[in-house]
Amino acid sequence: MKNILALGCSWTIGHRIDYNQTWPYFLYTYLSEQFTDIHIYNAGKSGSSIQYCSSIIDDIGDDFDAVIIQCTTSDRNEYGINGILEKELRDISYTKRTKFYTEVMRDDLTEFQVNPGMAWSVNDRFNKNYQSDPYFDKIARTIKEHHVPDFDKKELLDLVRGWSTLHMHSKSQIRQYKDTVRSMSHKLNNKPHLFFNWLNNQPVTPDVNYVGNIQDYINMEDLIIDDGFHLDERGNNKVAEFLLDPVIRILSS
Repeated sequence: MKNILALGCSWTIGHRIDYNQTWPYFLYTYLSEQFTDIHIYNAGKSGSSIQYCSSIIDDIGDDFDAVIIQCTTSDRNEYGINGILEKELRDISYTKRTKFYTEVMRDDLTEFQVNPGMAWSVNDRFNKNYQSDPYFDKIARTIKEHHVPDFDKKELLDLVRGWSTLHMHSKSQIRQYKDTVRSMSHKLNNKPHLFFNWLNNQPVTPDVNYVGNIQDYINMEDLIIDDGFHLDERGNNKVAEFLLDPVIRILSS
Protein backbone atom coordinates (compact mmCIF):
# COMPACT_ATOMS: atom_id res chain seq x y z
CA MET A 1 0.00 0.00 0.00
CA LYS A 2 1.33 3.44 -0.98
CA ASN A 3 -0.12 6.14 1.28
CA ILE A 4 0.00 9.60 -0.32
CA LEU A 5 -0.60 12.82 1.61
CA ALA A 6 -2.03 15.83 -0.26
CA LEU A 7 -1.55 19.21 1.47
CA GLY A 8 -2.96 22.61 0.59
CA CYS A 9 -5.83 24.99 1.23
CA SER A 10 -9.44 25.09 -0.04
CA TRP A 11 -8.11 24.51 -3.56
CA THR A 12 -7.15 21.04 -2.32
CA ILE A 13 -9.90 20.06 0.13
CA GLY A 14 -12.52 21.51 -2.22
CA HIS A 15 -14.94 24.42 -1.98
CA ARG A 16 -18.66 23.97 -2.68
CA ILE A 17 -17.95 20.61 -4.32
CA ASP A 18 -18.12 16.98 -3.21
CA TYR A 19 -15.03 15.06 -2.16
CA ASN A 20 -15.11 13.05 -5.38
CA GLN A 21 -14.74 16.28 -7.37
CA THR A 22 -11.42 17.32 -5.81
CA TRP A 23 -8.07 16.96 -7.55
CA PRO A 24 -6.72 14.48 -4.96
CA TYR A 25 -9.67 12.18 -5.66
CA PHE A 26 -9.17 12.40 -9.42
CA LEU A 27 -5.45 11.80 -8.91
CA TYR A 28 -6.28 8.63 -7.00
CA THR A 29 -8.44 7.36 -9.88
CA TYR A 30 -5.58 7.93 -12.35
CA LEU A 31 -2.87 6.47 -10.11
CA SER A 32 -4.95 3.37 -9.39
CA GLU A 33 -4.63 2.52 -13.08
CA GLN A 34 -0.82 2.56 -12.75
CA PHE A 35 -0.30 1.19 -9.23
CA THR A 36 -2.06 -1.29 -7.00
CA ASP A 37 -3.03 -0.32 -3.46
CA ILE A 38 -2.91 3.48 -3.66
CA HIS A 39 -4.49 5.42 -0.80
CA ILE A 40 -4.87 9.22 -0.95
CA TYR A 41 -5.17 11.28 2.23
CA ASN A 42 -6.53 14.77 1.52
CA ALA A 43 -5.27 17.08 4.29
CA GLY A 44 -6.21 20.36 2.63
CA LYS A 45 -7.72 22.99 4.93
CA SER A 46 -9.59 26.12 3.86
CA GLY A 47 -7.59 29.30 4.45
CA SER A 48 -4.47 27.46 5.54
CA SER A 49 -0.97 28.83 5.03
CA ILE A 50 2.28 27.18 4.04
CA GLN A 51 3.12 27.10 7.76
CA TYR A 52 0.04 24.98 8.41
CA CYS A 53 1.16 22.52 5.75
CA SER A 54 4.59 22.41 7.34
CA SER A 55 3.13 21.70 10.78
CA ILE A 56 1.05 18.83 9.38
CA ILE A 57 4.26 17.31 8.05
CA ASP A 58 5.74 17.67 11.55
CA ASP A 59 2.73 15.92 13.08
CA ILE A 60 2.02 13.05 10.67
CA GLY A 61 4.41 13.29 7.70
CA ASP A 62 6.32 10.17 8.70
CA ASP A 63 3.16 8.07 8.23
CA PHE A 64 3.15 8.52 4.44
CA ASP A 65 5.10 7.21 1.49
CA ALA A 66 4.85 10.42 -0.56
CA VAL A 67 3.68 14.01 -0.05
CA ILE A 68 2.17 16.43 -2.59
CA ILE A 69 2.09 20.08 -1.50
CA GLN A 70 -0.18 22.62 -3.15
CA CYS A 71 1.53 25.82 -2.05
CA THR A 72 -0.84 28.36 -0.56
CA THR A 73 -0.43 32.06 -1.26
CA SER A 74 2.32 34.02 0.48
CA ASP A 75 -0.10 36.43 2.18
CA ARG A 76 -1.19 33.86 4.75
CA ASN A 77 1.51 33.90 7.38
CA GLU A 78 0.60 34.14 11.03
CA TYR A 79 0.75 37.49 12.78
CA GLY A 80 1.52 37.55 16.45
CA ILE A 81 -0.61 34.76 17.90
CA ASN A 82 1.81 32.13 16.74
CA GLY A 83 2.46 29.42 19.28
CA ILE A 84 -0.65 29.88 21.40
CA LEU A 85 -1.76 26.32 20.75
CA GLU A 86 -0.11 23.46 22.60
CA LYS A 87 0.80 20.56 20.33
CA GLU A 88 -1.15 18.07 22.43
CA LEU A 89 -4.34 19.98 21.60
CA ARG A 90 -3.81 19.55 17.86
CA ASP A 91 -6.16 16.60 17.41
CA ILE A 92 -6.04 14.88 14.03
CA SER A 93 -9.26 13.35 12.71
CA TYR A 94 -9.64 11.01 9.74
CA THR A 95 -12.83 10.73 7.68
CA LYS A 96 -12.78 7.75 5.35
CA ARG A 97 -14.79 8.51 2.23
CA THR A 98 -13.95 5.36 0.30
CA LYS A 99 -11.66 2.39 0.83
CA PHE A 100 -8.80 4.32 -0.77
CA TYR A 101 -9.63 7.98 -0.07
CA THR A 102 -9.56 9.68 3.35
CA GLU A 103 -9.90 13.29 4.48
CA VAL A 104 -7.56 14.50 7.23
CA MET A 105 -8.44 17.44 9.47
CA ARG A 106 -6.64 19.02 12.39
CA ASP A 107 -9.44 20.64 14.32
CA ASP A 108 -7.70 23.48 16.10
CA LEU A 109 -7.22 27.21 16.07
CA THR A 110 -4.71 27.52 13.26
CA GLU A 111 -4.00 29.87 10.41
CA PHE A 112 -7.56 29.76 9.09
CA GLN A 113 -8.76 31.64 12.16
CA VAL A 114 -5.71 33.73 13.01
CA ASN A 115 -4.46 34.22 9.49
CA PRO A 116 -4.13 37.84 8.38
CA GLY A 117 -4.42 36.89 4.75
CA MET A 118 -7.95 35.58 5.10
CA ALA A 119 -7.78 34.93 1.36
CA TRP A 120 -6.54 38.46 0.70
CA SER A 121 -5.16 37.27 -2.58
CA VAL A 122 -8.68 36.84 -3.92
CA ASN A 123 -10.90 39.35 -2.11
CA ASP A 124 -10.90 42.69 -0.31
CA ARG A 125 -13.13 41.74 2.60
CA PHE A 126 -11.09 43.69 5.11
CA ASN A 127 -11.63 46.94 3.19
CA LYS A 128 -15.42 46.56 3.16
CA ASN A 129 -17.05 47.43 6.49
CA TYR A 130 -14.61 45.24 8.35
CA GLN A 131 -15.60 46.69 11.73
CA SER A 132 -19.11 45.27 11.38
CA ASP A 133 -18.16 42.07 9.59
CA PRO A 134 -19.41 39.10 11.71
CA TYR A 135 -16.51 37.02 10.39
CA PHE A 136 -14.08 39.00 12.54
CA ASP A 137 -16.44 38.76 15.53
CA LYS A 138 -16.31 34.97 15.23
CA ILE A 139 -12.52 34.89 14.98
CA ALA A 140 -12.03 37.18 18.00
CA ARG A 141 -14.57 35.21 20.06
CA THR A 142 -12.88 31.89 19.24
CA ILE A 143 -9.44 33.20 20.22
CA LYS A 144 -10.80 34.69 23.45
CA GLU A 145 -12.78 31.61 24.49
CA HIS A 146 -10.18 28.99 23.73
CA HIS A 147 -6.76 30.55 23.95
CA VAL A 148 -6.33 34.18 25.06
CA PRO A 149 -8.92 35.22 27.70
CA ASP A 150 -8.16 38.95 27.49
CA PHE A 151 -8.18 39.05 23.68
CA ASP A 152 -10.78 41.29 22.04
CA LYS A 153 -11.95 42.23 18.57
CA LYS A 154 -10.17 45.60 18.60
CA GLU A 155 -6.84 43.87 19.15
CA LEU A 156 -7.59 41.52 16.26
CA LEU A 157 -8.49 44.38 13.93
CA ASP A 158 -5.39 46.34 14.95
CA LEU A 159 -3.21 43.32 14.17
CA VAL A 160 -4.83 42.73 10.81
CA ARG A 161 -4.77 46.41 9.89
CA GLY A 162 -1.09 46.65 10.78
CA TRP A 163 -0.31 43.52 8.84
CA SER A 164 -2.21 44.70 5.76
CA THR A 165 -0.36 48.02 5.79
CA LEU A 166 3.15 46.70 6.35
CA HIS A 167 3.46 43.11 5.33
CA MET A 168 1.21 42.02 2.51
CA HIS A 169 3.43 40.54 -0.18
CA SER A 170 6.42 42.29 1.34
CA LYS A 171 9.91 41.01 0.65
CA SER A 172 10.18 39.69 4.20
CA GLN A 173 6.86 37.88 3.85
CA ILE A 174 7.92 36.21 0.62
CA ARG A 175 11.34 35.37 2.08
CA GLN A 176 9.66 33.68 5.05
CA TYR A 177 7.39 31.77 2.67
CA LYS A 178 10.34 30.50 0.63
CA ASP A 179 12.26 29.58 3.77
CA THR A 180 9.29 27.51 4.95
CA VAL A 181 9.08 25.68 1.61
CA ARG A 182 12.80 24.89 1.76
CA SER A 183 12.40 23.67 5.34
CA MET A 184 9.55 21.37 4.28
CA SER A 185 11.65 19.95 1.47
CA HIS A 186 14.50 19.35 3.90
CA LYS A 187 12.19 17.52 6.32
CA LEU A 188 10.99 15.35 3.44
CA ASN A 189 14.50 14.82 2.07
CA ASN A 190 14.30 11.02 2.00
CA LYS A 191 10.62 10.84 1.10
CA PRO A 192 9.17 11.32 -2.44
CA HIS A 193 7.51 14.74 -2.58
CA LEU A 194 6.73 17.63 -4.88
CA PHE A 195 5.43 21.20 -4.73
CA PHE A 196 3.16 23.07 -7.11
CA ASN A 197 1.50 26.48 -7.23
CA TRP A 198 -2.10 27.27 -8.10
CA LEU A 199 -1.61 30.77 -9.52
CA ASN A 200 1.15 32.16 -11.70
CA ASN A 201 1.73 35.15 -9.39
CA GLN A 202 2.83 32.98 -6.45
CA PRO A 203 6.48 32.96 -5.39
CA VAL A 204 8.58 30.13 -6.77
CA THR A 205 11.07 28.57 -4.36
CA PRO A 206 14.29 27.33 -5.98
CA ASP A 207 16.10 24.18 -4.92
CA VAL A 208 12.95 22.13 -4.27
CA ASN A 209 11.05 19.65 -6.43
CA TYR A 210 8.73 22.26 -7.95
CA VAL A 211 6.64 21.15 -10.94
CA GLY A 212 4.88 24.35 -12.03
CA ASN A 213 1.61 26.20 -11.55
CA ILE A 214 -1.94 25.32 -12.51
CA GLN A 215 -2.91 28.70 -13.96
CA ASP A 216 -0.38 28.32 -16.78
CA TYR A 217 -1.60 24.82 -17.54
CA ILE A 218 -5.38 25.24 -17.72
CA ASN A 219 -7.79 27.98 -18.76
CA MET A 220 -9.16 28.87 -15.35
CA GLU A 221 -11.63 31.41 -16.70
CA ASP A 222 -13.90 28.64 -17.93
CA LEU A 223 -13.49 26.40 -14.89
CA ILE A 224 -13.59 28.56 -11.74
CA ILE A 225 -16.76 28.70 -9.64
CA ASP A 226 -16.03 31.95 -7.74
CA ASP A 227 -13.56 34.82 -7.42
CA GLY A 228 -11.38 32.69 -5.14
CA PHE A 229 -10.04 30.63 -8.06
CA HIS A 230 -11.80 27.49 -6.81
CA LEU A 231 -12.28 25.01 -9.63
CA ASP A 232 -15.24 22.90 -10.58
CA GLU A 233 -15.12 19.17 -11.22
CA ARG A 234 -13.71 19.61 -14.73
CA GLY A 235 -10.98 21.92 -13.52
CA ASN A 236 -9.88 19.64 -10.70
CA ASN A 237 -9.74 16.74 -13.13
CA LYS A 238 -7.30 18.79 -15.22
CA VAL A 239 -5.21 19.51 -12.10
CA ALA A 240 -4.95 15.76 -11.53
CA GLU A 241 -3.90 15.28 -15.16
CA PHE A 242 -1.22 17.95 -14.70
CA LEU A 243 0.14 16.18 -11.59
CA LEU A 244 -0.09 12.61 -12.84
CA ASP A 245 3.28 12.25 -14.57
CA PRO A 246 5.30 14.06 -11.86
CA VAL A 247 3.64 11.94 -9.15
CA ILE A 248 4.30 8.73 -11.08
CA ARG A 249 7.97 9.78 -11.35
CA ILE A 250 8.42 10.33 -7.63
CA LEU A 251 6.57 7.12 -6.76
CA SER A 252 8.75 5.15 -9.18
CA SER A 253 12.04 6.67 -8.10
